[in-house]
Amino acid sequence: MGMILLAVLPITIAYQIVLPILWFLQVNRLSNLTTKEITNKVHYFAFSSYKPITRLLSSQLFAAVILMFVLSLPLIIRHLIAFDYSASISVFFGGIFIVILAALLGVLSKGAKLFEVLFFMIAYANINGVLVFDYFEGFEHQAFYVLKLAFISIVLGCLCAFVRTYQLKADLLVISHSTCITLPSYSLDQLRTD
Repeated sequence: MGMILLAVLPITIAYQIVLPILWFLQVNRLSNLTTKEITNKVHYFAFSSYKPITRLLSSQLFAAVILMFVLSLPLIIRHLIAFDYSASISVFFGGIFIVILAALLGVLSKGAKLFEVLFFMIAYANINGVLVFDYFEGFEHQAFYVLKLAFISIVLGCLCAFVRTYQLKADLLVISHSTCITLPSYSLDQLRTD
């Protein structure tokens, strides 16, 4: 229904009201992006996979970016038809920003609530027209707004990968110390039974 509204409503309403609500409806999926392993207590198993950062985390982020892109596809197509390439690129980078923000807050807090509350406030501010919280260029901005959004997304993504790598190393250290079995030391005289 939301994608149909993005295709048929006037572009300002679709851009400033429908898109933030449509993306906000995905808050449960996005907030569980990096926290479901810890919530379900399978993080030791998941983190022990082969290359957990380059394979596991990147595939989770890529799937969420595809979801956000597909949901906003009617609006992106409308902008491309109107030859407004900057707006279509900014919608794409806005989806990337929200996904990476969800991943970073999930990794930092090891829970879903922080992102859910913050995303609710950001979506509410976007619907009410607060320019500071505009993450997908729904309002008029400077010429380099898309580059700023891309730079912030890259920095947040690097920070997310760094924090997740640190967590993996800390978990490996805990695993290696907890699985060590200490055998009692006996002398040879104690082992001899005559």
